[in-house]
Amino acid sequence: PRRGPFGRPPRSDPRLDPARGRRRRGRDVPHGTARGFAALAASPPRLEGSDGDLPTGVRATAGVDAATASESGSSESDKGGGGPDELSARSRDDPHDDESGKTPRASFHKRMRDALDRKRPEEALTVFDELSSLYPDDQGAPAYDMLMRLAALAGDPDAALDAFEASLALRYEPSSFQHGQIILAHARAGEPRRGAEWLAMLIETNGSEWARTSKSAAKLFERVLTGAAHAGDAMLFRESFVKMKNARATPGEAALEAFLLLLSKIGAPSESIETVWRDTHTFGDVQMNHRSSRLLLRRVEAHARAARTFTRAARDGGFSFSHGEDRLYVPSRTDDSNDADDTPCEDSGSGGSGSLESLLNDPRTYDARFSKNEALASARASRRAGEDALNELVARNSEPTDFSTRVRHPRDVRDAVTAMAGAFAAAGDSDAVRALMERAGAVGVEPDQHVFNALLRSEAAAAAARLEEDDDDDDDD
Repeated sequence: PRRGPFGRPPRSDPRLDPARGRRRRGRDVPHGTARGFAALAASPPRLEGSDGDLPTGVRATAGVDAATASESGSSESDKGGGGPDELSARSRDDPHDDESGKTPRASFHKRMRDALDRKRPEEALTVFDELSSLYPDDQGAPAYDMLMRLAALAGDPDAALDAFEASLALRYEPSSFQHGQIILAHARAGEPRRGAEWLAMLIETNGSEWARTSKSAAKLFERVLTGAAHAGDAMLFRESFVKMKNARATPGEAALEAFLLLLSKIGAPSESIETVWRDTHTFGDVQMNHRSSRLLLRRVEAHARAARTFTRAARDGGFSFSHGEDRLYVPSRTDDSNDADDTPCEDSGSGGSGSLESLLNDPRTYDARFSKNEALASARASRRAGEDALNELVARNSEPTDFSTRVRHPRDVRDAVTAMAGAFAAAGDSDAVRALMERAGAVGVEPDQHVFNALLRSEAAAAAARLEEDDDDDDDD
């Protein structure tokens, strides 16, 4: 059977659920995500109004009247017995009653978190084993959060759902972090649509008002968009983005980053990438002058990826994308059909032609063909756009010192230089790769091995191009 990050089949790992011997809710549901839905629906509800706003995914108690609520409150205050209402969920922030003479749970949680920060998952699981041996009945909500994080990074949705069900079995309130890890796990497993289904279930459970006002909802939408972008699933991306806008959730940097990634992965030209980058109407909360260094890096990487795609296409004699709704191409705002207005649409079928939603609905979105010469021209344009984006990244990060200029985020600059070196290497332009290396050194950023490898590849590509030209000359003779 498939093994998860826990070294054994995820559904049989006893560390995920100290109460695995009990009957598991939703286990008879064949679909993994539906199994999680069933567990969430069967989880203990929280009494409405007991502690402020309801957290993500937690249902208010239906059919519980004021008398029942007051009885619950009196039993909690009664020190002589009873205890909290067995039907209501436990707060994730409640202090644990650690046993005397034992290491507190928080100490184990910190060790697990430190191990994850150092990218040492096995060490984190070892710490969880120690925690379970001392506290076999309840390891604490943070422990299950970190187990879900491990499963998400490994792309194992079953393990993530097992940890989620175990947390619910201990009556801990589900959190937006946990929902995000479930979406991430499905995305890394190559099933981003399952993550979208999970988010749709949360919206149905919590209502449209939650989707509009909750920051958690916007972040979960962005998780879905990122998963669709990595998979190159333009159809799912379009559906999710339209739902996000219709829910009036505000797209942030992560949504813009996902858009750039998707366009570069499916063969859109740099003109379209820049159209999205400059759309300050849709991404009004991501002001141009306040965009992070990481986002500027993603812009460079998108142009570099587009340049490599078109360079390969030109070498193959051109290419055609006409894949129905799996194809996404965002036309330029300078096109004649885009001169009408810039009014955002309120649903997937209406709105101004300048908005991203209308561009997603444009028929040309799903039909793009490039000849060899057009592919060469697009590759050159992408390399120029990538250089401009790199210059902006360096300029935003530069800070002069007494003797030279340094950058605040050298890793971002280094990764951007590496991406552009790959684009120039594909074109056989070794001079441009050397110029990038000099540019990086001028601001105190040492090129990594990938840049040197790109230099070697550029020399090889240039030699292959010269040999091909010689062969063509011989054929002409």
